[in-house]
Amino acid sequence: MRIVYSTDALVEIFTKQLSLNQYETGVLNTNKIAVNDEILQDYNKILNGNQYYQDWISGLHHQSLISKFGNSDIANNSLVGNGKDLDHYALASYITDQRITSLKVCGPWNQPYIDNVHVKKYLSSSHQQSNPYKTLVLDDSTKIGFNIFDKYLSLEANVYIYDQYINEKSCALIDYFAKKCKAGNYIKVFLFKEDENCFSVAKLQQIFKEFSNIKFYRIDASTAAKIHDRFINFGQRIQITFSKGLDQFGPKFSKGKVSSYSNNDSEINFYDVHLGNSYHEIKCFNGGKFTLSKRFI
Repeated sequence: MRIVYSTDALVEIFTKQLSLNQYETGVLNTNKIAVNDEILQDYNKILNGNQYYQDWISGLHHQSLISKFGNSDIANNSLVGNGKDLDHYALASYITDQRITSLKVCGPWNQPYIDNVHVKKYLSSSHQQSNPYKTLVLDDSTKIGFNIFDKYLSLEANVYIYDQYINEKSCALIDYFAKKCKAGNYIKVFLFKEDENCFSVAKLQQIFKEFSNIKFYRIDASTAAKIHDRFINFGQRIQITFSKGLDQFGPKFSKGKVSSYSNNDSEINFYDVHLGNSYHEIKCFNGGKFTLSKRFI
């Protein structure tokens, strides 16, 4: 798990305005607290005289447990739009996918945290590790939609989608991406199977002919045999895997547009891949070759 604490949340903790349960105490002591120099300056400015804070921050430094990042992460990973203008808390929130502005608004440990960025659900202690850093569980009681990807579509320059077959429901997700991507971004979609139950590359190119920033590729048999995951890569930073196909959101259509969602039983896992050294090698029938960052545990 990766979390950034805004200063007010730490003030609540170290001035004992609230009592922490076992889970929250574990989060506080996690080795995935996200900071940069500006955030540390904020912490020290307000809490420097608090002994509990001093013991905490000294312990983290001593054990080299603070996960630090800097502006170079933005430049090196080709964020676009207003990504380079994010303040240090908004940047940390983007990188960690989890921002706690006040522990008072957080529910019990097994309930979702809701803030201005996203909804995150902790499943069990087995998921409290660096990868996957976030897991969403879909079932027939959930109505999770395509908008969970909006943040990445607005900031990441390049999107890669891999699913061995694309049907009408997964095509709806691609359509959403094509319409949401910022100008200058591009989307590459890789598929293999082409029959009466799914779209061919030629058919998809026809469907999406109005979009100049999206291209479709048919992978060769060796790649299809080697790579079974269904995934989306946002740049070289984030890989999102799907336990089922891209159609697991179960979009329902009205007058040709998605009107609601009826999720299938499945999981969506979010992985930090920009610090890894594992890669997918994708070969296509037209001779194209692509190297994409791969999830690691």
